[in-house]
Amino acid sequence: MAEIRINATGGVKLYDADDSHYAQIVAGTITSNVDAITLGHNIATFNAAITAGGILKTDDTTEATSTTDGSLQTDGGLSVAKDTVIGDDLKLLSDASVLSFGANSEITLTHVHDTGLLLQDSGGTPTLQLHDSNESIASDGSKVIITSGGTAFSLPTSDGSNGQALITNGSAVLSFGSAGASTIGALTDVTMDATNFADSLLIQTDTDGSAPGTGTLSSASNNIGIGKDVFAALTSGSNNVAIGNGNMDACTTGNTNVSIGSGAHGALTTAYSSTAVGYNALAALETGYYNTAVGHTALKVCTGSYNTAVGHNSLITVTSGGHNTGLGWQTLNVTTGQWNTAVGSQCLQANTSGNYNVAMGHLALDANTTASNNVAIGYQAAGANTTGARITAIGDEAYDAADTEVDNLAIGYDAMGGAVAGGEYNIAIGNYCLDALTSADNNVSIGYSAGTAVTTGSDNVIIGAPAGNALTTGYSNTFVGKNCGNAMTTGHSSTLVGMGVTLGGNDYTNAIGLGHNFSVSSNDFSFGKASNVVTNDFDADANWSRSSDVRKKREIYDQELGLDFINDLRTVRFQWKPSNEFPKEWNDYSEENTMDTDVIMHGFIAQEVKESLDKHASDNDKEFSGWKEGEDGMQHTSREMFVIPLIKAVQELSTQVTTLKDEINTLKGG
Repeated sequence: MAEIRINATGGVKLYDADDSHYAQIVAGTITSNVDAITLGHNIATFNAAITAGGILKTDDTTEATSTTDGSLQTDGGLSVAKDTVIGDDLKLLSDASVLSFGANSEITLTHVHDTGLLLQDSGGTPTLQLHDSNESIASDGSKVIITSGGTAFSLPTSDGSNGQALITNGSAVLSFGSAGASTIGALTDVTMDATNFADSLLIQTDTDGSAPGTGTLSSASNNIGIGKDVFAALTSGSNNVAIGNGNMDACTTGNTNVSIGSGAHGALTTAYSSTAVGYNALAALETGYYNTAVGHTALKVCTGSYNTAVGHNSLITVTSGGHNTGLGWQTLNVTTGQWNTAVGSQCLQANTSGNYNVAMGHLALDANTTASNNVAIGYQAAGANTTGARITAIGDEAYDAADTEVDNLAIGYDAMGGAVAGGEYNIAIGNYCLDALTSADNNVSIGYSAGTAVTTGSDNVIIGAPAGNALTTGYSNTFVGKNCGNAMTTGHSSTLVGMGVTLGGNDYTNAIGLGHNFSVSSNDFSFGKASNVVTNDFDADANWSRSSDVRKKREIYDQELGLDFINDLRTVRFQWKPSNEFPKEWNDYSEENTMDTDVIMHGFIAQEVKESLDKHASDNDKEFSGWKEGEDGMQHTSREMFVIPLIKAVQELSTQVTTLKDEINTLKGG
C-alpha cells in the first residue's frame, strides 16, 4: 500500500502501492523517479512531472474546474510565498470573489454579482492609475476624480440641464453650466440685427468685455464691422464694411465704404464709396468720395476724391488732389495735383502740383514736380524732368536727362537721351534718335539712330535708319531714306530723298536729291540712281543735264531720222476727254472724271508719230524714244526727244541751203 516516510536526512518520501516508485522533498527540492505515482485502490493516479527547475506539472490539458482531472485542489486554501505564474486564464468562480492587494489587504477588488467589480481602499481613496500618478481615476466616496497631466478634476455629482456644458471654476472643480451664447448676436462683444442696425453685424474686440458701442443709431443698415472701436460713432451710415482695430471709428453717416486693415479710414466721417485695404490706408479721409487705396499707408493723408492707389506708400502724400491713379511702390507722391496716372515703382514720386501726367515704368517722371501734360513710359523715361511740360517720352531711358525744356517728344530706347540744354519742339522716334541733342529746336528724327549726332542744329527733318547720322550743327535740312544725308555735318537747307542719297561734302547747302545711292552738289537738283543721274544747276543756267561722256557709251552710230520725219509730223491743238471715256483697260480709266477737260493743249498724236516713225526710221532708229507704248496699251510721246531729229533736220536743211547757194552763185556766173 502507499505510504509516506520521513528519512534520516529530514526528507519526506511518498511511495506508491507496490513500493517501487516515489516522490521526495529533500532540503526544499522535489524529485521523483517516475512520471506518475499510483497511490492505491480507488485512489486517482497522480500524473505529474517535477522538472529540474522544481516545477510541478500535470499532464492534463483540460480547462480546469474544481473537479477536473489533473487540477490541483485543496480544501483549506493555497498559500504561495512568491510570484505565481499562470499560463492561461485565471478564473474566480465565486459570485463574491475578492482579490486583495497589499501587505494588509487594504486594496480589494470584489466581484459584485450581476453588477461588476468594486475597487475599495480601506485606508483612503481607491485609485486606478493609467500610467503614473499624473493620470488616474479615483473616488473619495462622494465623487469621481480624474487626474490628467497632474491636475485632479472633480466631476459633478449630479446631471445638468439640457444644453448645459461641463465647465471649470478655474480650480479643477467641474460642474454643469451655461454653454455660452447659442447665436453670434448673443455674445457679449457682438451686436447683430439690433434696432436701427438692421441686417448688420458689429464685433468690437474690447478688452473690458463690454457690449459694442456706437453713436446714436437711427437708420444704419447693412453694415459689417469687426475690430476694436469699429463704428464707434456710427449713426445712420449704411452698407459699410470695416475690419481692423480703429477702422471707421469716426464714421457717422458715411455709406458704401470698405475698410480692411488697422487704422484704415480712421478719420472718415461722411465720406462714401471709398475702399481702403491696408494699414492706415486712407487714414485721413473725412468727406472725400470714390477713392480706392490698397496697400500699407496708401493715400494715407488724402482728403480729395476720385483717387486710386495700389501699392505700399502709393499716393502717400496726396492731400486735396483728385482723379489720380497710382499703381506700385511709392508711386505718385502728389499733394494737390490732379488727373495724374502712375504705374510702376517710384514713378512720379516727386510730383506735387503737376496735373494730367502719365508715367509708366520704374522711376518714370520720378523727378517731376509741378510740370503738367507729360507722358513717360519706360524705365527712367523723362526721369530728370522737373518743370518741363507737354513732354512725351516712351522707351527705357528715353529723354532721361532733360529737366525744364518743353514740347519735346522722344520714342525709343535713349531717344533724345542726351544732356538736353534748352532744346525744345523736337520729335525723335527710334532708338538713339537725337540722343546727342543739346539746344537744337524744331527737329524731326524718325528711324534707328536718325540724327544721332545732332547737337545745336535746328529745323531738320531726318527720316530713315540711320539717316543724317553725322549731322551736328547743320540746320534746315530734310533727309528721307536709309543712310540719306550721312555725309552732312554742318551744311544747311538741303533736301534729299532716297536710300543712300547724300551730299558731296559735309558743308554743302541748298542741294536737292531724289533717287537712289548718288551724291548731290550745292545748288543742284539731281534725280535718278547711281550712274544714271539727271541734274539741274538751278543757280546757273537752270537747264537739265545728264552724263554724256563718251567714256560711258558704246554702239555709237549716226541718227538718221531728220527732215523727212519732221516734215511728216502733224502738230495739233487739243483738249482732254474725261477719264470715264478712256478704254477701260487703261490704268488712267476712272468712272469719276479726273481730267481737266477745259485746258488747251499742244502737241502730237502718238499714233501719227508711230506711223511716221515706221515710214522713215532705219533699223537703227526704230527704238526712237520720242514714242512709247505703255503696258496697258496707251501710247506716249516725249517732246524733249524730238530735239534730236530736229537737229538732224536743221543739218539737212543747212546742207540744202549750201547747195542752193552754190547753184545760185553758178547761175550768177560766180
